[in-house]
Formats: sequence, C-alpha cells, structure tokens
Amino acid sequence: MGMGLETRDTNPTESAKLTKDFINNWGNKFYEWGQNDHFFNIISGMRYAFAKISDKLKSQLHFWLNTGDKKVASWLYYDKKSSIPSFIFVANTDTNNKDEVEVQNPFDTPMAEKFGRGKNSLAAKKVYSSKDCNCKEGQIIIKGKKYKIRNLAAGECRIYKVINPEIIEKMQIGNL
Repeated sequence: MGMGLETRDTNPTESAKLTKDFINNWGNKFYEWGQNDHFFNIISGMRYAFAKISDKLKSQLHFWLNTGDKKVASWLYYDKKSSIPSFIFVANTDTNNKDEVEVQNPFDTPMAEKFGRGKNSLAAKKVYSSKDCNCKEGQIIIKGKKYKIRNLAAGECRIYKVINPEIIEKMQIGNL
C-alpha cells in the first residue's frame, strides 16, 4: 500500500470496504478508514517518501545488507554504472525496539571497489522515518568500522540518503 498497490476485500458485502479506485458495481461510497487513522498516516507518509524518490530508484539496483538480525532488513540502492550508493533502507519487523543494530558496512559489499576508490567514508542522512518526522539524524560510515543503527523502534522503517560526508551539515533537513 505504501508503494501505491491498494487492495480491497475480494468478497465485498458493502461499498465501505472498497478503495475509491475499485468502486463500480458494488456502490458509490469512498473507502472508510474507520478508527485506524494512525495506520493511514504511516501508509500516507510511506507513499509520500516513495513518490519523492521513485524516479531516482528506477535506474538503480539494490543490494541486501546483512544485519545479523532476522527481524531487521536493510538494503541499499546504487547507480548501475558507477555503483555509487544513493539510499539505505532499514525496516524493523520485530514487535520490540532495537537499541542498536549492526548493519553491513557498504564498504564491505562487492560494489565498494568502485565507489570506494579514494574514499574512506560516506555519510547517511536520515530523510524518512515511519515513527517520527524529525529527520535530523545523520552519521558517517567509515571504511573498516562497524555501521550501527540506533534506537530503531518496533515496526519502524527508515530511509537514509547517502551523501558526501563534507556536506552532511549543509544538506537541508528532510530534503530527499
């Protein structure tokens, strides 16, 4: 749903169970979210974040990053030609908060040979979180050091934009 793949009840008994796009022979009312506006806001935020970066991701590939935790997934998108990373995604599917998750350092991946020439560090600037709107967090990823994500809430999804470390402070907060 966060990426625009709306669903509906396959055996609708009333029109309130349908999204606007599927209303036809069953009625003429819009979909009703009911009491779960918190979930609606999370889905809307995910769709908004995805809409801002989807054109950039179309021409890129992704690579899964090992987290050592079966309930936390992480992957990065990178340019097909240069192998330069652009975004890092992290998702905690656990019902528990994670104080610290060690994520595979992008310098320890096969594409690091290309983007690592002459570089010993990258910066990851948090640009989206499903748990809050305060996207001020950023960190430097240093070659040969452990890359850690801290304070990952239960069910939280984050997007980090990979930038040059020199400009991490100059980047506008929340700008994808």
